[in-house]
Amino acid sequence: MSEQTARELTYGNLEELSRAAADLIVELAETAVNERGFFSLCLAGGHTPARLYELLATDYREKINWRQTFVFWGDERLVPLDHKDSNYRLAAACLLPCLPKANIKTVAVTAADPETAARLYEEEIERFRQEQGINDGPIFDCVLLGMGPDGHCASLFPGSPLLAEDRKLVAAIAEPAGSPPVARITLTLPALAASRAVIFMVSGSRKLEIVSEILSGRGMQFPAARVRSLGPVYWLCSP
Repeated sequence: MSEQTARELTYGNLEELSRAAADLIVELAETAVNERGFFSLCLAGGHTPARLYELLATDYREKINWRQTFVFWGDERLVPLDHKDSNYRLAAACLLPCLPKANIKTVAVTAADPETAARLYEEEIERFRQEQGINDGPIFDCVLLGMGPDGHCASLFPGSPLLAEDRKLVAAIAEPAGSPPVARITLTLPALAASRAVIFMVSGSRKLEIVSEILSGRGMQFPAARVRSLGPVYWLCSP
């Protein structure tokens, strides 16, 4: 990843990191709504963004035009939406009530199989593109990502054949994978790259070692190192 596109910012703790992410999202949202009339935000799962979602729904709620905001997910575990491991559930308690229901682009976790869930989600993204008049431009104004201790992001794991996907926006992982080991759907690298900005939120000393490898150019074995954007890739980090 080139120094021109990667911007690393380090904070003292997760609270500071979360507030910095919220500030950045507010800035991106304001620019998007002013320039294009809407803001498309792709959410992350895991534990790290939980405080960010709380902040966006409370301290920062009046700073974002939620009626013109649309949310997606970078990946989802195929479990019920109210399941403790659901990425949807992480945002449902506080953040999602800020938005009109029609603006929440939920993964069809009740689909008959992972391939169907992936196809339906890609169709959802394509409908959004058509409704907003997006042709060849970026789909997402901001993609929020975490990173696992193995360097994975979304549900793109080390050694996965999905890292070579260059056509589909959404792919299925039918065999149980990750923690917890369940079937999943994930945005692909081309989908993540169809963004105006990517924000990685990374907390923990082992993960910071991986970030250092990635930004030095020595960590291309990690899926997170392969994420690109049409704009900047922000690495917001804390111990």
